[in-house]
Amino acid sequence: MNFYAGQGSSNTTLDYGLPWGVNAGFSVLNAGFYSAAPATLWIEPDALFNLEKHWGLADGWELIAGTQTGAAFHHTGLTRLLDFTYVDSQWVHPSWGTELHLGGYYANAAMAGRRRDAFGWHANLEVPLIADRLVLEGDYLSGRNNVGGSTVKLSYSPTRHWTMSFGVQVPAARSGNDYSGLFGVYWNN
Repeated sequence: MNFYAGQGSSNTTLDYGLPWGVNAGFSVLNAGFYSAAPATLWIEPDALFNLEKHWGLADGWELIAGTQTGAAFHHTGLTRLLDFTYVDSQWVHPSWGTELHLGGYYANAAMAGRRRDAFGWHANLEVPLIADRLVLEGDYLSGRNNVGGSTVKLSYSPTRHWTMSFGVQVPAARSGNDYSGLFGVYWNN
């Protein structure tokens, strides 16, 4: 869920873990549920197919490649192809459970908003504060584009299957993006 001044939208993703280190899923992003502006200017969801592959390189270290590809649907009838493709190196500390991700991304002009910032890098750090219950997460995506910025959130798991997260998204400098509050609910099998 993204909350802005006078606007709210949901970002829903359903992913499923398949054999051989493959995750597949579907996302509906930017689906507005309230707005101070006319609804036709705000409810313009993006539908994306998600595909990700993990390769174990060593104990606690993986290489991950994936994509989110789909379409942006606009009230004008215009549909644009969206693509965000990434490569990620993930390392998990064996006794602390801390995760570190470093990698790069490509986002086409429809996703990034600016062709000159199509490529960037990303970093993610997840630090368990209370084992299996409370995790502090931080993400950074480089670029002065629509995907560039930082996210800081706290995830709480009251049960093994349910997780809630609360956070803030900070725009990259000179990106023109807004600050936003984040709220997420996750079900894990």
